[in-house]
Amino acid sequence: PAEKRQGINMLSRAQEGYFGPTNKENVDGAVKCKYLTRPEERIEHPAFVRKKTTTATPALPSEKGGPSPAAYKAIGNLCTSPPKRLFDTQFTPAFVRNVLVALTNARVAADGAGCGGTVYQDFVHFDTKEMYRMFGLMFINGLSPKSSIDLWFNTQAENHIYGNDAVAKAMDKHVDGKLCEVSRRFL
Repeated sequence: PAEKRQGINMLSRAQEGYFGPTNKENVDGAVKCKYLTRPEERIEHPAFVRKKTTTATPALPSEKGGPSPAAYKAIGNLCTSPPKRLFDTQFTPAFVRNVLVALTNARVAADGAGCGGTVYQDFVHFDTKEMYRMFGLMFINGLSPKSSIDLWFNTQAENHIYGNDAVAKAMDKHVDGKLCEVSRRFL
């Protein structure tokens, strides 16, 4: 037998007073139940395949330094280009849509939000436009930090010192004529 540990029931191998789904009756020394043993319960995992290698060689850096010709093509004139063009060289729209938005929505659904879920049954999925707004808010907070990110969602009427009507209005999301609470979506 294993040596005694304070606060641990050595027979059930759990904290005192705790029992998990494998020991529903909380019986000391119970045999663990096996899950996912029937064929219909098995999880299908994708087959792993070797990545395709590319033969493209990266462009050589300029002798003068600065962005590559490809970056100049994507960004345009650095003095007049909007920040989103620079942002898109690091996070492409396809990456934002297919990874950040899709995985955020998958995580939220896995946590039980949305239709059929137990929490936030009125949840509406995030979209690409909303994700870019959150990125913009993070940039603004980096340039002009506030003590708490939720202060950005307040209007000036709600908070005279930290409220910002422009940001609060931009972060609003209306679905079927109904306003979704921004602070509940991002915090």
